[in-house]
Amino acid sequence: MSPDRRRPAFGVAAVIALTAITACGGPVAQESAPSTAPAGATSSPSPTPAVSPEAPDASPPRSPAPPTSTPSPASTPADQVGTSSAGLAATTARPSPARMMIPSLKIDMPVSPQGVDDIGLMALPPDPGEAGWYRFGPAPGDTQGATVIAAHVDSKELGIGPLADLRRLAPGEVIVVLDATGVEHTYRVESVDSVPRAELDLARLFARTGTHHLNLVTCGGPYLRDRGGYQNNVIARAVPVS
Repeated sequence: MSPDRRRPAFGVAAVIALTAITACGGPVAQESAPSTAPAGATSSPSPTPAVSPEAPDASPPRSPAPPTSTPSPASTPADQVGTSSAGLAATTARPSPARMMIPSLKIDMPVSPQGVDDIGLMALPPDPGEAGWYRFGPAPGDTQGATVIAAHVDSKELGIGPLADLRRLAPGEVIVVLDATGVEHTYRVESVDSVPRAELDLARLFARTGTHHLNLVTCGGPYLRDRGGYQNNVIARAVPVS
């Protein structure tokens, strides 16, 4: 990938209250940490994400003062995410995911627990060949809410990652998540959508309640450098196989 195709990855924020997103990456207001974290994860003082697949070669986004209410699009810079703060309930401690396989796409990649970095972004592995799991949300095997696994679509140094093929995943195909104890959790794909970043439903993406499912996310859509990079998020939603 040439230097002038410098690709930041997607960014999303896990929230319970009102949210606003205007770009493929950006900080969010901090929220109180849950009292427990899934097994295999370490504690973090800042559990609110943002999945920030800002690729390591990209300049870090500007960090605004934490908002007290949801900013309007006009008041939120193009590379920022704004949220209204809301406390998060603790999740049940379960083994963290260690690998993810998508047989139909010949994908087999490690997964590591990720928290929130010092500017409010969900820290992801810099290698697009490794995925991150949002460790303050539900884990595979939980009975409610969305397990969120995400990865960079590519990086300047390492090239295109496995999830560049995520858009090719079809409903009915399976995703297998292997947890740290060796237990396999199999999910069947319900939908794969390329969602414009301005239309992303963050509360649904990072749901803490409702029927348990897996959300697998990366960047996608057109790449417009003058508009902040990738314009969409590719999201595969999958439900547990009984």
